[in-house]
Amino acid sequence: MNREYSDLMQRAAHRLLITAVLLQAASAAPGGATDWPADSGVEIGRMGEPGGLPGGFEPSGAVWHAGRNRLIVVDDGGIVCELNPAGGLVSWDLGGDLEAVTLADPAGSIVFVGVENPDGVVEFDLATGAPTGNAWDLTPWLQGPGNQGLEALTFVDGLFYAGLQDNGDLFIFDLQAGGSVQHLGTRASHDGRDDLSGMHYDACTGVLYAIHDSHDVIVETLADGTFLREYDLAGDNQEGVALIGESGDSTTTLFIAEDAGEVWQYGGYPVDPCSPSVGAAIGNEAAPSPAAGIRGCIPNPTRGGSWIRYDLPRASEVVLGIHSASGRMVRTLEDGTLPGGRHRSRWDGRNDAGRPVGAGVYFCRLRADGTTSARRIIVLP
Repeated sequence: MNREYSDLMQRAAHRLLITAVLLQAASAAPGGATDWPADSGVEIGRMGEPGGLPGGFEPSGAVWHAGRNRLIVVDDGGIVCELNPAGGLVSWDLGGDLEAVTLADPAGSIVFVGVENPDGVVEFDLATGAPTGNAWDLTPWLQGPGNQGLEALTFVDGLFYAGLQDNGDLFIFDLQAGGSVQHLGTRASHDGRDDLSGMHYDACTGVLYAIHDSHDVIVETLADGTFLREYDLAGDNQEGVALIGESGDSTTTLFIAEDAGEVWQYGGYPVDPCSPSVGAAIGNEAAPSPAAGIRGCIPNPTRGGSWIRYDLPRASEVVLGIHSASGRMVRTLEDGTLPGGRHRSRWDGRNDAGRPVGAGVYFCRLRADGTTSARRIIVLP
């Protein structure tokens, strides 16, 4: 048995041992996360192998690029890699402490790279292997002690969600032309979990995936923060998460980037089956659902208003408004004909008289295309 093969076997045995311990602990512990639901995984792009990651590479963020059929991975040392799980690698040196990567258009070559210390986002073109010159400074919001700032980044229906490693808070930004940044709100992580290290949003199912490294868990929520489920992770040192979206089956492939120098691919990860037509790209957003309805209110809870996201399958007469808990109309946001497609309307937290509403529970109600839908919005003091 040669040394390389022996080392591979030891690493595999170590991985299986970690998985077994995690699953045993999850089964014994009351409540909390449930057992890891997928298979035991395989390492891809292993350092030192043909087509593997560069030596010293510390994977810190990942996103699946459906158009290129590749996994985009970044590392703490400033390298951007395009990894083919079947073998093969292209890499570029962007520089900086890269911690996350996401994309807005799955058919394009542009990705957005999250940088820590100083915290910000850099636009990078895979076609040219160089930054485009567009960048956004997030240091007014994302600063954590001991270099625990921006650690996670994902694109959600036209907005960017950035995760703060220190306390797990999630910041919602609208990154605009010319480096302009609009901070739309901040949301605490589920159950107060800190050490947020990676995020991924599946536009087709509307599920947001977040991993918390020191807790060894992956948390699934809706974009508005509604909790769905939580699983124990199979590995350790988790820094990035990505999955192959728009699955028509009940399972898909999930990737975990670990800063120990490994990227793992897991099969059989459970997801809700998704119609490809729902996830088809329209500009930078997914196609509307077949029925009129509100997709979410972001941020929620809020102190300064919220973006209302809704679908219209066809041109419709629309009445969109904010109501008090008693049903009284507080603010009319839309009243007229709108074209079919995905829409968003801004509520600034004020009533029709222009005065800020008080803290409490409100409802956003949409009447369109013969249907009515509503979402609760919590306004904090």
